[in-house]
Amino acid sequence: MIQGILKYCPQQYKDKILNEQDDNGDTPLHILVSRGCFIPELMKHNGINTMVKNNQYWTPRDMLYLEDEIIADQVQIKIVLDDVQTDWKMDLSESLVLPSKRQRKDVMFNRATTLLINERDARMKADLERYKNTRAVAHWFTDAIAGDANARAALDMEAERLNEDGETILHVESKRGYTERVRFIVTEFSNKDLLVKQDKLKQTALHLATHHGHTQVVEVLIDAARRHLPSSSARDDTHNPFSAFKAFIRLATSPMRNTALHVAVLNGNVAIVKLLVEADPSDRHIQNYEGKNPIYIAAEKGYMAIIKEICTTCTAQCLEGPGGGASALHALIKNMQATEEWKDAVGMIIDAFKHWNSEEDALFNSTDEFGNTVLQLAVERNNVGVVKLLLEEDPAYQNCRGSKKHGLMRLIYKAIDNEYSTDIVKLLSETYEAGINPDHKGVLTLILAIKRRDKGTLYLLYWNLSCEYIHLGVNDTLKLYQ
Repeated sequence: MIQGILKYCPQQYKDKILNEQDDNGDTPLHILVSRGCFIPELMKHNGINTMVKNNQYWTPRDMLYLEDEIIADQVQIKIVLDDVQTDWKMDLSESLVLPSKRQRKDVMFNRATTLLINERDARMKADLERYKNTRAVAHWFTDAIAGDANARAALDMEAERLNEDGETILHVESKRGYTERVRFIVTEFSNKDLLVKQDKLKQTALHLATHHGHTQVVEVLIDAARRHLPSSSARDDTHNPFSAFKAFIRLATSPMRNTALHVAVLNGNVAIVKLLVEADPSDRHIQNYEGKNPIYIAAEKGYMAIIKEICTTCTAQCLEGPGGGASALHALIKNMQATEEWKDAVGMIIDAFKHWNSEEDALFNSTDEFGNTVLQLAVERNNVGVVKLLLEEDPAYQNCRGSKKHGLMRLIYKAIDNEYSTDIVKLLSETYEAGINPDHKGVLTLILAIKRRDKGTLYLLYWNLSCEYIHLGVNDTLKLYQ
């Protein structure tokens, strides 16, 4: 009972319980001493008050000397005391100072307590080393999980001890992928805050399990964090923007600044990505040391399933890439292949961006390090489907506004010069004409015919147009392209 209180009781209640007095003024320590009980852990506890007096004005130490043999009743303690007493007599002969009986017993009591605790710790350490040296850790965990108290005690002693990489046993077992051991550790030692312990690279057990692809371990760690880490802050949300659970999920390593989600995406692990984004869907996802957030990495590597998972699960997301210019959509289009799956991924990012941001045109107006918009990149990739999608989704080209028609003209020329798909030229041309004066809609066709050196189309257009239109439009155009 006392060991349970010392181990599991919250600190603000622990000292009160251990020092509380009954109707006789006795604390638990008074009663234990009166019954001849000797609890080393209790005597070693910093919060125990040995100076509390009961109704008879006795402290626990006063009561200890009511009977000379009160401790010696326990055989093991008596043996220890006999050894200490022999040493004490030797000290007396050297010092020639005769302490009182009370002082002698105090010294004996304190030494006996220290010896017992040290002996127990030594046994545990010896057991631990034996397990390590014989590589019998599997049996150690097996015994503890089966209910063996000694094995559990050895694990308890080892739980917070760090190896050369700054790792606890939770780090090690998560890295190895032993699900049952991890479940045992986070359940039995939940009071030790092992979930949030970081190694030398600021990695938690979650980072290591994610890096090694142990999906079940990741699931166990997330579930344990939900149970044991505060879901809401003790103070108001102004001072604590997110809970300890979210802080655990979002923790970044050093110096790479990768969260567990970064690691999962870099490894292309869809199952772990799903667990992480579902655990914290409101996270906007930070950029790592390269300026890349998880969706940018997924787009860059062409991980369609991961893009879908992030876009359909997350409620807030930043698409900015390195330098704040190129977006995740730039990265996707730069590396895209001419398949329906890639086009669908472009659509998902656009839909998600519109959901996450109020400025819809920002995605279409942003440029990469070379000054390219996403439409320019799609034209360069000669991808008809994506070009059509971008023209349909860009607010600048909706409702026949055509506010960026001059940029379209340059793209049309480029598509013709590089002999891109005629469908792309047609899409760009139709979008361009949709945003200009209806009286000038034939001018673009004429310009394209001249640029292609298409004499047949040129003559046909020339004779079919009205004389007024020829005077106002064709003559000026011919002068430009003579």
